[in-house]
Amino acid sequence: MRVFRSSVLAIGAAMLVLAPSVAADAAPATTVRVIHRTSAIYQYDPSPVGNGPTYDTVIAYVQFRHCPVGNYLLSMTFTQDGVSYPYASSALGFFVFSCTATESRPRIGISFYGNGLHPGLAQVVATAHDEENGTPLAQASGTVRIPKGANNPA
Repeated sequence: MRVFRSSVLAIGAAMLVLAPSVAADAAPATTVRVIHRTSAIYQYDPSPVGNGPTYDTVIAYVQFRHCPVGNYLLSMTFTQDGVSYPYASSALGFFVFSCTATESRPRIGISFYGNGLHPGLAQVVATAHDEENGTPLAQASGTVRIPKGANNPA
């Protein structure tokens, strides 16, 4: 009986040593990082024909790491001094982006406009979802700085 128990314990220990490690084979988690500096303020005309008034506009950027190959939806919010600014596009709230290789690091910029924008701090929240099933991929928030520039008198 003692020999049987020892054999069972030895077999169990061998199975643990020889079993593949699931955690070691898993791909690193996808992350998104808010880039802490926006573009300088520039002028944007949101009218369909391009003959309307122009508005101050900035581009906020995020960068992904360990992005699985596929298509994703990105939504972002941009808030400065308690005011949330709309997208400077007709995308209606989501942008589609693709990761073309497992180790690609796509950097994506989305424009926001409004004449209340000014050099200084703002908040960005970015969320990415799988395009086909809506599964969340990654989310991040961060403080960004709108720099002074040629279009921003000091």
